[in-house]
Formats: sequence, C-alpha cells, structure tokens
Amino acid sequence: MLAGLILGLAAPLLGQDAAWYSRVVERDLTGDGQREILEVRAVGETSDDLTITFRVIADGRDIYATEWDSRAYFTDDDSGDAERRDAQVRSALAEFFDRGFAPVTHTHPFMGTPLPEAWRPNPESDDPREWIARELRAAGRGDVDAAAVTAIWDEMVGRGALGFSFSTGGQERRRIAWSPRLGRFLVIWSCCEPGA
Repeated sequence: MLAGLILGLAAPLLGQDAAWYSRVVERDLTGDGQREILEVRAVGETSDDLTITFRVIADGRDIYATEWDSRAYFTDDDSGDAERRDAQVRSALAEFFDRGFAPVTHTHPFMGTPLPEAWRPNPESDDPREWIARELRAAGRGDVDAAAVTAIWDEMVGRGALGFSFSTGGQERRRIAWSPRLGRFLVIWSCCEPGA
C-alpha cells in the first residue's frame, strides 16, 4: 500500500511518458531527517532501446539526476532473444535499490582498504577525494585546493553520510553522496565507465 501511495504521490513528478519500468523508494540520502524520493524509470518500446533515468527528488525538485541507455546492459551479450533481454533489464532494474546504501567511511568505497591520510591529486586514483575534485573542476572551479576537497570529504564521513551505489549496465558503477557544504550530490567513486 505504501509503495502505491508513493507512486501515486510521485506520479506528477515522473513525467508524461509511459514507462516500460518504474520503481520508487524513499530514503534519507541528504541526512536532513526527511526522506527523498529515489526513482528509476525506463522509457521506450523495447528493452534494448530504453532511456533509463535515475532521480533523487526532494520538495518536488530533482536534486540529482543521471541518464543512460539500456544497451549498456548488453555490452557482453549479442543475443537477439527479446524475452531474454527483457528479463535481463527487468532483473537489473529490480535490484537497483536492494543493496546500494552504505555509510561513507575513510575506506575505499568497494575494497574496504583504508585511504591515505594525506591526499595528493592523482587523476588515476580511486580515492573519493579525487572524484570530488573532478566534480568541482567539471563545475568550472578550475584548480581545486586539496584542503577544500579534504574538508568536503571529512564532513561527509564525519556526519555519517549515506552513500548510494548503483550500476548503469555492464561493468559500470558509480557511488554518490550528499555534500551539505556544497548542497549537492557528488560522485565519490566510479568505475569502468567510458571516459572515466
């Protein structure tokens, strides 16, 4: 019943296109004590031609959104079997929220090894601070001060921010967490994405 209520309340936020797949859950990802709506939605006619959108919605507005194409789920599979492709995408999307939530800590997001105390910018690093610096540079902040990046990261860890990890198909994964200092989500780790 709660899921139906959530879907009913979120329906005006979800757009007008009929969805091939849609799932909504509520979690407090910002740490403000209020639950945000997390939505994954696939729009299109067939499982191999879907536009998939993940959104985090608070107070009726997107505070995070990303989009990818369902073809990413078939990078290692050339099967022409539509039924098998449908099942593969539905399974991947059904598991989207099942195990992606974990507190942000001073360890590697997926390997659990401790991060070095001092951070020195290194574009090849899996250190979440490097991903934060990339996000800040992409936002037009130019050279990013290592102390400022460390302060953002330490605040996330210190307040026990809840990170969310998700897959966008194949080997592609990313992890996001809310920065109260910046008032936005930041990618704090990503793997195996083209261009990453």
